[in-house]
Amino acid sequence: MRKIFNNNYQQKLINKRHAIINGVYIESRNNIREVLDDALRYPNDASEDGLEYKEGDIKHLLVNHIRHEKTNYESGLKSIHKVGVKLDRRYRNCASYYLYKNATLEKISQAYPFLERECDQQKRQMNMLRVKKALSS
Repeated sequence: MRKIFNNNYQQKLINKRHAIINGVYIESRNNIREVLDDALRYPNDASEDGLEYKEGDIKHLLVNHIRHEKTNYESGLKSIHKVGVKLDRRYRNCASYYLYKNATLEKISQAYPFLERECDQQKRQMNMLRVKKALSS
């Protein structure tokens, strides 16, 4: 009887995780110039040091800015954390976190097709880190 309860509970958590992941949305699709202006005003290491941006840096900055400021990523992280800890036992190493971030990057690449390459690059970097963490555990 206990095993059935655990399986039902785990299935509910998995369903909740899928709902959170499928609920990723972009709050507003502003003119890309407005988004870029916002991103450049947003505090970051390069702007504080007065460094010049290269095209790849700007795209990286844009994707990060959109992910944190123009989507429900931050609120979703809190929800996915609660589910992920229960399902995967650890937060940053949990599949829930990676699935959620991947879904967010996918939505960004759909809304802003010219950022697709940068989104794919961030997904590859995230997956490489995940593999390294798994191998070191």
